[in-house]
This record gives sequence, C-alpha cells and structure tokens, in this order.
Amino acid sequence: MPRPTLATLDDPLPVARWMRRTLDAGHVPFTLAIPSSAVRLATAATAAGIDIAGARCLLGGEPITRARLDQTARAGLDALPRYGTSECGPVGYGCLQPSAPDDVHVVRDLHAVIQARSLGAELSMPSGALFVTSLHHAAPFLMLNFSMGDQATLDPRDCGCPLRGLGWMDHLRDIRSFEKLTAAGVTFIDTDLVRVLEAVLPARFGGGPTDYQLVESEAPDGSARLRLLVHPRLGPLDDQEVLSTFLDELAGDRPIDGIMAAMLDQGGTLSVERQPPRTTRSGKVMHLHAEAG
Repeated sequence: MPRPTLATLDDPLPVARWMRRTLDAGHVPFTLAIPSSAVRLATAATAAGIDIAGARCLLGGEPITRARLDQTARAGLDALPRYGTSECGPVGYGCLQPSAPDDVHVVRDLHAVIQARSLGAELSMPSGALFVTSLHHAAPFLMLNFSMGDQATLDPRDCGCPLRGLGWMDHLRDIRSFEKLTAAGVTFIDTDLVRVLEAVLPARFGGGPTDYQLVESEAPDGSARLRLLVHPRLGPLDDQEVLSTFLDELAGDRPIDGIMAAMLDQGGTLSVERQPPRTTRSGKVMHLHAEAG
C-alpha cells in the first residue's frame, strides 16, 4: 500500500497532482469527498493549471447543490452524489439520468425508506421527513422507522439509468436537513438560504459556493449572534451592501420571509465578518455553522 500523503483543506493540490499522474498513466482516478472539499480541489486545480478532466468523485456528507456541481464540472471533475449516514451506511447512489443535482437511487436491498406524509404535523416533522428501516443482516445498527432529521422528495420512476436493473427504482432528491437550519430564533427555509449563499452572493460580489457562510454563536450576555462570513480573498467589499443583499434576497416575495429578515435586521443580530468559512473536523463547510458557547 502507498504511504498516505497529507493534503490540507488549504492546499488540496496533492490530490490534484495525484489525479493528473493517474490520468497520465491511462487510469481513472476516483475519490470519495464531501462537496465543499471537491469544490476546493476543483478551484485549486484550475488556478494551478492542473488538468483533472476525466477524474471521478463520489460526493456525500453535505447538501449537493447545482452551484457546487457546476464548480467541479468546470474543472472537468465528474462528480456523482451519494446519500448515507455513519449509522446506516449508504442509503442511495447517484443516478446517471438525474432529475436534480442530488438525485440518488435508494439502495432497496439494504434499506426501506418511507416518509411522514400526512402524519408529519402530528410528529412535528415535515411531510417529506424520511424514516429508514434496515433490511440487511450486516447493517451497522438495527433500525425501525429511524429518522435522521432529513427530508427529501421520494420519487419512484423509471429513469433509464443502469441502476434500475438492480431493482433500485425509488429516487430521492432535494435532500436536506429539517433540524439544523434554525438560528437566532429564526428558522430558515434551506432552499432559500442555499440559493442566496451559493448563487446570489457569489454572482453579486464574487467568489464561489464555499466563500459565504452563516455562523451562529452566543454573545457574552447570552443572546444569539449570527454572522455572515465572507472569505477575505474576495477583496474589498461594502459590508453593508453585502448584508442588505443577503436580507433582501432572503425576504423574497413571501410575507413570512420578510418578517424573518426584518427580525434579523432590526434586532441587530446579524453582522458581516471577513473571515474564511468555518469547517467541521472532517472538513465540511456547512451553510449554517453553530459554534460552541
């Protein structure tokens, strides 16, 4: 076995160079990565002039969005989604004829997946909340209608993808957590927050989908504090303009969204700081990061 080579979050180029060497040898390099790390890799490889077109990557552990896939595709990195957890292993693998960026085939020989649907209100969950039951004797844990705090669109369809030949006809897409996007007393609609952080702000102020992040922390007096982190590498920016754009886009056209944005604005809860987005210990860049008090 080859000795491991260190590739830090700030310098993923060792991975890019390995991909290039593997491609030059006539092979296909394959990696398993979280989306934000794949974006860093693609961005760094492009900036360094390293051609990684033809390399493949399986993505998981974070929301897989169009902006993140587009960023990897621009570097020629062929990325497919994978959905799963450490508790139950893989739940779904990426469809080759996807209807959404995170479209996966449910691995039906390992898990049964159902949704809350009409019982959602009674369970204080969205109707799309997912419940997993383990079916395989080698499952890490025995689960019976276990909720991982995620919701998705469950879409049985004949996609024409080769994976349907395995009997994997059920698809999951638009996979998001419904338990982790509440901060400073405001519950964000995840799709709106992702759109603003990954598409609107980069289009207006530059950068990419991992250069903006919301961070929740606790002020010395115990009150909630919410910071919009903007990576310093984007250069001089008008913090007030960034803040106004974020709030305006978050408000949208729905009255309830406008009320949430006004709560953040009027309460002085939200501020802009020029810092790199926080990463988890495993290198993830979450859209909303909660700091320990």
